[in-house]
Amino acid sequence: MVIFNVTFSLPWRPASYKRAAAVIQQLEDTLVDIAESRTFPASGTSELKMVHHLVRARHSGKLSDFHYRSNLKQLLVAGHENVEAALQSAMFNLAVHVDIQEQLHIEVMNMLPSDYSSGDIDRLPLLAAVIYETLRLYPPLGTLTNRRTVKPMQLGSEILLPAGTMVGWNVLGVQTDPQVWGESAREFDPFRWGHDIDSIKSMARSSQARGRFMFGQHFCTIGAQSCIV
Repeated sequence: MVIFNVTFSLPWRPASYKRAAAVIQQLEDTLVDIAESRTFPASGTSELKMVHHLVRARHSGKLSDFHYRSNLKQLLVAGHENVEAALQSAMFNLAVHVDIQEQLHIEVMNMLPSDYSSGDIDRLPLLAAVIYETLRLYPPLGTLTNRRTVKPMQLGSEILLPAGTMVGWNVLGVQTDPQVWGESAREFDPFRWGHDIDSIKSMARSSQARGRFMFGQHFCTIGAQSCIV
């Protein structure tokens, strides 16, 4: 658990905080310019991308400017940075653990049809386990700070959180806790997730109930799986 200084909510913020806010604003403006410049496909086609739906929702008033910008940022992070980080970590671990790499190669060659779809990829058990284990040990999102106390809260028996305190949690700490994952918590072991796709996904869902690895996790998982295949 991470508790952030309440001074960041005050008008006299540090200069570094103001510079970071300016960079974020510039990023948002750039994303909006790119989104607005995207050409819509011909009417009646099914080629609308996520960004097209966001632009349409904003122009129709279904989406506020705040939520429009927030979704564009999340689309960038989940669709690019998270996939890249997860893929690099997965490839590194497969290079280190050659035996798992060979088993994964056999699985892909034997189980995927020549005209496979994303649904076929999502049914490969070892591939799914490799991605989940990668995200567990190397979460692209190291910490998540998305809660603010609306009233004074008691954390345990000794810590009092004043109203307005930003509260986050340490993703890596939770995902490598030996009390949860056992003595091998810091070792790369995809088989801890199970051996068939149903048990693997069931364990993934129970793991996500304790906390997310990152934003847009399903999008990132499918993207990384597709790249490895």
